[in-house]
Amino acid sequence: YLGNYDYYIEKKKQVQEMSIVEEVEEKTKTQLKEEKRKEREQREAEKKNRVKRQNIEKEIAEKRITGRLMCSNCNEIYNKYFDDVSDNKCKVCGFNLIKRNDDKIETYEARYDTFVNKTLPLVDYYKNKNMLYTIFNNETIDKTYNQIDVLMEKGDE
Repeated sequence: YLGNYDYYIEKKKQVQEMSIVEEVEEKTKTQLKEEKRKEREQREAEKKNRVKRQNIEKEIAEKRITGRLMCSNCNEIYNKYFDDVSDNKCKVCGFNLIKRNDDKIETYEARYDTFVNKTLPLVDYYKNKNMLYTIFNNETIDKTYNQIDVLMEKGDE
């Protein structure tokens, strides 16, 4: 009868050891899952923390701003350099197009000087931190949006 007792004690130890091994394995799996989840969250946070710089030639930006016209009724936006607005009428509702006060060359020049003196110096800072992503904004609005979409999809850059 005592021989069976030793056998059962040994089996109990083995079961306990197996339970401990299973518990350690489960904790390891849980830790690995948690680490992967944290890595995913980090990649997502890095996407959100990207600094997007729209790079545009000064002359194109100037035309976009100083050529901007707006419908006095529905606020549809046009540009005298890029759209056919020879009749000075909105294509949507037919009302007259107006120029906003802040779309004058003087206002643009002041904004551009502020950009050069205050914003442009930050480019190197963010570039050195590998957080700067440049979007070339000399193309159409659709191409610019496409660049932004591609940028936001990248996770490992």
